[in-house]
Amino acid sequence: MKRLIRAVPFAAAGVLLAGSAPAQETCPGFRDMAEAAVPTAAGDREVMARLLGVKVGAQLSQSFDPATAEKAVGDHLHPDAGCRRAGAAPCFYRNRISGSVLHLKLPAGRATYLNPSRRFLGARGVDNPVTEAEAQRLALAGFAGFGVPAAEMGPPFVRALMAATQDAALKTKTQILKAEVHVNVQRHVEGTPVFASRLMAAVSAKDQIARLYVEWPDFSLLPGLSPAGTRPRPAVVESVVEKMGADNPCGSVAHVMAHIAYVPARLADPQEEDNGGAEGENAGAFVPALVVFAVPPEARDGEVQLGEEQFVVPLLTPPPR
Repeated sequence: MKRLIRAVPFAAAGVLLAGSAPAQETCPGFRDMAEAAVPTAAGDREVMARLLGVKVGAQLSQSFDPATAEKAVGDHLHPDAGCRRAGAAPCFYRNRISGSVLHLKLPAGRATYLNPSRRFLGARGVDNPVTEAEAQRLALAGFAGFGVPAAEMGPPFVRALMAATQDAALKTKTQILKAEVHVNVQRHVEGTPVFASRLMAAVSAKDQIARLYVEWPDFSLLPGLSPAGTRPRPAVVESVVEKMGADNPCGSVAHVMAHIAYVPARLADPQEEDNGGAEGENAGAFVPALVVFAVPPEARDGEVQLGEEQFVVPLLTPPPR
């Protein structure tokens, strides 16, 4: 379980509340963990210049085509009355016979396809025979059919979803069966991860896509960013230490992990939230930032496992408004 902390506001980065003890005084280990976790590339202007110089191709809102998506999932879908191809309003495509539905919200980059007729039937007592290789092939074809840029897709991660089944009427024994094969893909732009973007497809026993999720907002960088605004690495470390100290008592963090990623501007700078909605001025705007994970110790017997804290630290000063 994760505890998502949206951001360390830049105005507060490195500034402790009046009267509060610095985190390093109360929890000396926090600074050591932060220093070890923050990559050396943080604070490097050349790295920031490279991250700000990326180029991307056609984005999802430009490349999505309902007919191609329909073919990719092997379904017959019809738009609701008044559904518009252009514009940011949500749109539903449906198959009234099977009950399947495709929900679109462009250019927020969201697409959800569900087909209940392809769900796993555990009472049959038969494993899903689809191999990981076949599931991967189907999923990647589905993502491509939805218009997801191939250059931005990272390596697929494939896993089987297991389910415990039992036929109560026949009083059969409980069986553990492979219900679905899930294919997950994370987003990268020129090798750098993109936070809050993902793809997932669930492949049924009939070698068909039962569900497909797309979270892939149109990518652009927040205007006005400059390598000259690169925050020094010590300031970034200080922000991590401060956030850890503000949210975690001593002994509640076992280790810290951090990596540089493109993050929605509204998460890296809360002041961007006014323009950060699906239809806002900067809806697709991203910034290079540091994504941090504070991982708790393993719970002892009888204790509740604490959730992992996740937060974002700015690597660049925000552009003037």
